[in-house]
Amino acid sequence: MTVDPAIAAAARLSLAVLFAQAAWHKLSDLGAFRRALYAYDLVPDRALYFVSVALPLVEAAVVAALVVPAAATAGGSGAFSLLAVYTAAIALNLARGKRDVDCGCGSKALSPRLGPGLVARNGVALVVAWAAASPVAGRELGLLDAAAVVGASATAGLLWQIANRLLVEEAAHRRLVALR
Repeated sequence: MTVDPAIAAAARLSLAVLFAQAAWHKLSDLGAFRRALYAYDLVPDRALYFVSVALPLVEAAVVAALVVPAAATAGGSGAFSLLAVYTAAIALNLARGKRDVDCGCGSKALSPRLGPGLVARNGVALVVAWAAASPVAGRELGLLDAAAVVGASATAGLLWQIANRLLVEEAAHRRLVALR
């Protein structure tokens, strides 16, 4: 199945921005990311430093692949793979009953705690990554397509930030209810 080139371009641009932001947050505070990764209890202690540095570098490589036309399909596949691993790690920890864990996916102010909403948010991102990894139908992009790609990507970014904010607020509400 092929995807319209405007949809693929919007998916790739949206994911490039998402993963660039994610890599930046992780690399700008490796200690906080390492603590979040530690809380997942999935990485052996001796490999924690390596994994905490490697993951944002892999995210940066995905960004580079997404913006280079010849590698964009591979970039979409890389984004899909990372999102699948992240979502599985979240689901596994939820199954273990761990909900008060920082997801490690954003800045301290907008980093949600683990919960089913995070799995749903990532599920939507997986669909976007699938579109980015899919073969593209053979048609040229026009000026209107370019405007649609930019608009769709900006909208996707805003929706991602809104979803994060709602997840952060939901976790704060959950903690308040637990204190009562």
